[in-house]
Order: sequence, then C-alpha cells, then structure tokens
Amino acid sequence: MTNIELVSDLYEAFKRGDLPYIIERFGDLQNSGIVADAKKKAPWHFPLVGPKAVAKYFEALVGAMEPIRLDAHTLVGNGEWVYATVTQEWKVRAS
Repeated sequence: MTNIELVSDLYEAFKRGDLPYIIERFGDLQNSGIVADAKKKAPWHFPLVGPKAVAKYFEALVGAMEPIRLDAHTLVGNGEWVYATVTQEWKVRAS
C-alpha cells in the first residue's frame, strides 16, 4: 500500500467512524500534531507522540465537534509525505 493509499484509507475509516482502525495504523508515531500559536487553542491542538496521543486527539476532536462531512481529494505524495485537500463540515457540540 502506498502512502497515498494509506492516507485515503484513513480518511475513509474516519468517515465510517472506525477510530480503532485509524489508531492501529499510526504505530509508533514519533512526532506529529497540531501546531497552533494562538492565545486560545482548540482542545485537540497539542503535540502527538504515540498511539495513545492519537486516541486522545480523536477523543478531543469528536468530543467537541460532530463530523457532518469530510471529503479528502487531490491527494499528492512525495516520499513519506502526503498532502490532501480536504473539504469538511462540522457541527459544534454544546459548549
């Protein structure tokens, strides 16, 4: 499976709500996350190291917002990097 196929597969898994499938595929994630340099940050803006952090990320994201639509298109790969254009729509849960 190429990196582009993997990323596409992960977006499809998210759309069907299969978070355990996604978390299993991250393996020994060393360094990732959301970098936000604002005074107020969303609950899912934190560095990710390892599968437990990936699970925490999705708990925070889906705990705060309900995914309405998520479509990844125009996936392009360059070695280990994959870039995707994503169209998304979310409903904010009660705050």
